[in-house]
Order: sequence, then C-alpha cells, then structure tokens
Amino acid sequence: RQQVMWWGGGHGGYQGTNVFHYSLRTNLWSSSCRPEWIVEYSAGYALGAQVSFHSRPYVPTHAYQSFAYDPPSGLLVVVRGRTFVYNVAEREWEWPTVDTPFNGDFFHVSVRSTPKGVVCWADKGLFLFDGKARKWTPLPLKNNPLGAPWCDGSGMVYDAKHDCLWLAPHKEIFRYDMKSGDL
Repeated sequence: RQQVMWWGGGHGGYQGTNVFHYSLRTNLWSSSCRPEWIVEYSAGYALGAQVSFHSRPYVPTHAYQSFAYDPPSGLLVVVRGRTFVYNVAEREWEWPTVDTPFNGDFFHVSVRSTPKGVVCWADKGLFLFDGKARKWTPLPLKNNPLGAPWCDGSGMVYDAKHDCLWLAPHKEIFRYDMKSGDL
C-alpha cells in the first residue's frame, strides 16, 4: 500500500489510540481515527488501562519495539500484554485480541517484520505470528541464551539478504537463521 505506519509516542508524550499513516504516493500524513486520550493519570509511564472505551489500545511508553507490519496478512501487529491486530485497509482494530504464549509486556518484547510474518522475541524465545489463524507459533531454537529483550537496551532486525534475524540482547550479537533455526 506504499505507506509507513506509526503507532507510538514517547516516555511522557503521546498516548492516543490512533495509528498514523504516511502515504508515499501523496507525501501526506493521516490519522486512523480521532484519538482517545487516557482516562487515568499515568505520568506517561506505566499506563494501567490497555484499551479505550472504543476498544482501541492506548500507546504505552517505549512502544517502538512492540509493533510491526505483517506482510502475509496485511495487518499491523501490536504486542501489549495481549496481541492486538490492526486492519490497515479498514484503519480499525480487530477483535478479539490474540493470546500471547510469552510475557507480552511491551518492555520485554522485540517485534519485527519478515516476509514469513511478524517475529516476536520474548522471554520464551522466538515466535512467528500467523495472521490468518490469529496465533503465535514458536520458531525452532536449538538453544536459547538470549533471555528476554529489555526495552531500548536490546534490539532485533531482519536481514533479507541472508534470511536471518540479528539479535542484540546486551553486549553480544546473535544471528538466527530462519531456515535452520540455528542461533
């Protein structure tokens, strides 16, 4: 769809419920909906309420590693406790939310797009999202020295040239081969 999507805010900044769309065709930003604001005091940090009155997830702090576009399904996938899916074409959140078989706290996940689907690195390893079945499946991981990612102290990126993930939990860098499951 030639769009860049942004669902995010900052440590003490924006926490509305809308997804921003940037069109590469028109060079314009637009919003998915009129944002709803939080109904409780949070100081921009540990927002207790996950959803608004209209069932849209609020943006938590440090949200930038908790969402990614899923190419096979055309959905934006957000891990925030549970997994929320956003229909890009309709510009609306879909229900019900999806169970996460790992600790889905946004501070402890790293979510990235791959051609096979969204991959989430969490406390129990690596998981692939199936947009049609609306479920997470563990990726084969022969040994797991990774542990959980931590907020902006770790990261993950997909390398299309080598079909692998590069993961940096702390001071080390690991390479996960998508075909073999070797780390």
